[in-house]
Amino acid sequence: MYLALTGHRLKGRDVLHGGIATHLIGKEKIPSLLSELTESCDDPIMKKDPHYVVKSILDKYHKESLNIDDRSFSLTPHLELIDKCFSGGSVEDIQMSLLNDGSDWSINQLQGLAPIHKFPFSFGYHPSTHPIYTGLVDTQLVKYIY
Repeated sequence: MYLALTGHRLKGRDVLHGGIATHLIGKEKIPSLLSELTESCDDPIMKKDPHYVVKSILDKYHKESLNIDDRSFSLTPHLELIDKCFSGGSVEDIQMSLLNDGSDWSINQLQGLAPIHKFPFSFGYHPSTHPIYTGLVDTQLVKYIY
């Protein structure tokens, strides 16, 4: 909910740490990744289980990329506060939680939410938390529909 309400943008490694991407592969590895994927097309295993072969190749390059650059998630210092403040049942609950926390970071987030008109977010927030919408794509779709 934090990302949706604040518009905070995840870049690079943050997309992986945020649970949106499944693999992170450095741009310098892309040519060899594409080459290996192309070569694997002739592999008999590829014809039987293409998902396994592609995942194995992606996993290998992902592991190599993680070993090169092991930066942490940029929101790590704020994750506990994000979980606490942005788990409210409504936008108003989230705003109140940020206000009650009173830290510089919370006040900064609250100021970012202040210009937002309450009705569209309050209206769009509740359907996206309903159990029927389980995935990120479903959640984002609901937000755009409303």
